[in-house]
Amino acid sequence: MTRSQWIVIGGLTLTILVIFGLFLYQSLTPYETTPALEGTIAAAPEITPTALEAYALAREAVAQNGDDLYLVSVSRQLALSRGRIVRTGVWGFRFFSPANNHLYVVSVEGNEARLLQASLSPVKPSPISDEAWQVDSEQALRQWWQRYGGQSSRRVWVTLVLHLGISEQGHLPVWTIAGLGQREGEQWILNVNASTGEMLASPGGET
Repeated sequence: MTRSQWIVIGGLTLTILVIFGLFLYQSLTPYETTPALEGTIAAAPEITPTALEAYALAREAVAQNGDDLYLVSVSRQLALSRGRIVRTGVWGFRFFSPANNHLYVVSVEGNEARLLQASLSPVKPSPISDEAWQVDSEQALRQWWQRYGGQSSRRVWVTLVLHLGISEQGHLPVWTIAGLGQREGEQWILNVNASTGEMLASPGGET
């Protein structure tokens, strides 16, 4: 395995750990949205391909490993400077096969998908079904931007993490969008129901 592949796997693992930690401090309740502040970039950053577009490529790359494969999570980490993307990152997908009890990690960069790792799993993770996943990353990011774009676009550096996983509270597919600023404790976090598009509150995410 090449150094770049290890970096992708390491980054995906770190992203999952960060999101898991964030979930421990979040409750999922609806709230009213607020507009972005004046004098900032109006449009949300555009990430291409979108998660659903990349998902089709990822499934093709891993399909030969079993007919029972299902999606477990989707992640991407990028960097913003004053609201503009300065580091694009790649999409990371995790799939699980109940038949052989293996997890598969696939990266998607542009139109290229690559199987990076296959490993035994000590647990059977919850599936994200195609029917349940209806909200693409573009919509989830746009909703995060509507609420936090005004603040985050004023920062020189923001690490932006997008993660799709199953909520422990309701077993629903949930997008977690987390912007992490350079200042200690500075974070902007939003959960979005990936089935309905409903925004879910993240207490403590606004600093």
